Amino acid sequence: RPASLAAQSVSTAIFLNIVLGGAIKDHLTLTSVTAILVATLINSVSVKATGSVATLFTVIKILVVFAVGFCAFFFSEGNWLNYALSGAGGECEAVPASTRGGLAGIGAAMIGALWGFQGWALFTRMAGEVRDPQRNIPRAFVLALATVGALYLFTNASYFYALTPAVVASVPLSSSVATEMLTRIFGATAAALMAAGMLVSSFGALQTGV
Repeated sequence: RPASLAAQSVSTAIFLNIVLGGAIKDHLTLTSVTAILVATLINSVSVKATGSVATLFTVIKILVVFAVGFCAFFFSEGNWLNYALSGAGGECEAVPASTRGGLAGIGAAMIGALWGFQGWALFTRMAGEVRDPQRNIPRAFVLALATVGALYLFTNASYFYALTPAVVASVPLSSSVATEMLTRIFGATAAALMAAGMLVSSFGALQTGV
């Protein structure tokens, strides 16, 4: 999975640069390679240690995603009527007009969404290191799909409660919907906190995939 690992290492470098206030903006390539090296070294220790690190990152990611949704529902001046609005007037930066609606739009949206479900493919490679695989692997599949699906629906529902569809569609590629939403609620400091959460998420995905 060289392309996926490259994307995850680059995103890790980008989020780290944001957290550090742009201190490594001229060394993103070196930072990306270093991230892959660090993830590889972590996975070269014992299976138990590697699993503990992966579990820690996973717990942090779940808490961050849940916290984002919680903040949207309880601290924003949201509106339930936003669900009835259209995002057709949004800027949709770098999105071709042909993929802004209909089946093509659903397909394009699913590309990003399916990143969150790729764990099933990664998990099968670890089957030989799983205790009682016939029992635990199916349970892991069901629990993971249910957890990711619930978190995905919860956070997206929170985005459209706090922001109108047009605002969501107009979020620039250099930012994220979560960052835009938290910045409106808590100010600029939220952008750095969100970047830190995304850094953990990105590196955690890289570490489990190396």
